[in-house]
Amino acid sequence: MKVKRNIVEEILPEYDDDKTIYHYTSPDGLLGMIKSQGIWCTQSYFLNDYEENLNGWKLFLRTFEKYKKSHEHFNNFHQTIKSYFKHWIELDFENLSDEIFKKIEISKYRSFVFSASYKSDDLNQWRSYSPESNGYCIGFKINETFKPSQELFRDYTPEIPTSPNNCKILIKNCIYEDKVKEEICIKLLDYHFQEFLDSGSGSWINYLFFDILTLSLFFKNHKFADEQECRIVVLPVGDKLVDLFKENVNILQFRKGKSMIIPYVQLLFPPTCIESITIGPTPNKYHSKESIEMLISSLIFGKEVSINNSEIPYRAW
Repeated sequence: MKVKRNIVEEILPEYDDDKTIYHYTSPDGLLGMIKSQGIWCTQSYFLNDYEENLNGWKLFLRTFEKYKKSHEHFNNFHQTIKSYFKHWIELDFENLSDEIFKKIEISKYRSFVFSASYKSDDLNQWRSYSPESNGYCIGFKINETFKPSQELFRDYTPEIPTSPNNCKILIKNCIYEDKVKEEICIKLLDYHFQEFLDSGSGSWINYLFFDILTLSLFFKNHKFADEQECRIVVLPVGDKLVDLFKENVNILQFRKGKSMIIPYVQLLFPPTCIESITIGPTPNKYHSKESIEMLISSLIFGKEVSINNSEIPYRAW
């Protein structure tokens, strides 16, 4: 199935590509990404916020109930959505279990996420995303060379003209305010209602399903707002992953997580995308900085990378 993503890209707020974004990681994460010149996009089902995907669904279903009341005369449209999303409507969001996740089969949605922040030296993120006294923060600038480098994820969907930037990669800010999320969901429903009127077939409901799943990747609980997160999301179209496996292309990789093995895909970044590396609070700040300088100088980056120690006077040792 070929999945259209254009409407999602249109209704999400624009990402500011003039700004540097920052990714907090462990020594293994830093070494892996620097040496491979790639960023690791985790399959969305395995991210550390257990509410991933679900916050967006809760918001969408709540918005849909309001939408029904203001569009009561379009009953066939409403009934189709209610029938297709029956499992989701009946879902007990407050009492989730592995059995429930298995039933809704959300893990089959092969989306991959790279999380970053606009904050470069943030105590809460040092605590949350890097080991005590041994973390790093990589500063990236997603410039014009980034998307053309993603050859594996180029989208060859027939209805979309071929171009160097034509890969299914979304770069957007996360959204925390419920009011803004509702406005986006209404735009999505308006769009698919028009598709419902124009299509003469039921294909629009499949597209709506995948569009909600994609939007959900950018909808975060307001409790996380202080992180100021933006995301790079990879959306392989249709059976692209399966096709690449058949061609023996090792697109899906795995790394060690805290409590499980984590599947991910790697996007290549041109060396010009790396702006800086900040070393987290550590008792060995001078040695740590010297070792990172040696690491960077041993690789050909084609540009100078700023290497700094955290300015936060935090002691975790």
